[in-house]
Amino acid sequence: NIFKRFFKKPVHGTGWNIDPYDDRRYEAEEIYGSFGAVNWVEKTPDTWKRFLPIRYQDGSSSCVGYVVSIVLGGENWLEEEKFVTLSPRSIYGKGYEPGGGMSYAKALKLGSDNGASLEVLLPSEGKGENEMRDLSDEKESDRIVAKTYRGGKFVYLPLDIDAIASFIVQGKTVAFGTRFNSGGFSKGEVILAKEGKYGHGVAGIDFTLWKGEKALVFQNSWGGDWGFNGLGVITETQLKGGGFVVAA
Repeated sequence: NIFKRFFKKPVHGTGWNIDPYDDRRYEAEEIYGSFGAVNWVEKTPDTWKRFLPIRYQDGSSSCVGYVVSIVLGGENWLEEEKFVTLSPRSIYGKGYEPGGGMSYAKALKLGSDNGASLEVLLPSEGKGENEMRDLSDEKESDRIVAKTYRGGKFVYLPLDIDAIASFIVQGKTVAFGTRFNSGGFSKGEVILAKEGKYGHGVAGIDFTLWKGEKALVFQNSWGGDWGFNGLGVITETQLKGGGFVVAA
């Protein structure tokens, strides 16, 4: 039953799916075996995990590029105990949509295959939409450095708070995709919407009990003044409401 469920035809963002490319599959038992035990306790915002600096996308539509760059930085932290600040522009500039924004699948594949260059080599912070699309200053050496931080294979997780937290408890950083309406991200405790007009990607980095309810803690890319010093929470109620669309 595990294998039947695991190897079903991939549907973006649901089920036990590897990225949409058939030659990039984990074994099912490897996924299940990687789960860690989750101890749901209340943590105060000042103790939530975060990666510094808190990024600022300055109104551009490059949130997914920021998310993947943080996820890759988190992977480096697991390997070397050092968080590196990577350039979301080196991802977004290669895969943005003409109208703005970027698909999660494309961003994850670019992070998987190409990695992301160092922020100091290909600056992104505070750049507007047109600047984030512009890679005219990218050099071959930047692309070589980026490959150092390639993520390798990635997996779409079930949209289940315990399963997601079981990866985060290991130190993994998880890419979240959400839908919301106006005001949904006006404060740190976000309100999602299944048919939300807007989409936003954030990086899941911790978990907590929030007002007695299980909640995932995420790092946003709207600067340190947003939410809880740049962090926010998605409660289990919000996760189950249909506005939480991707965990990878």
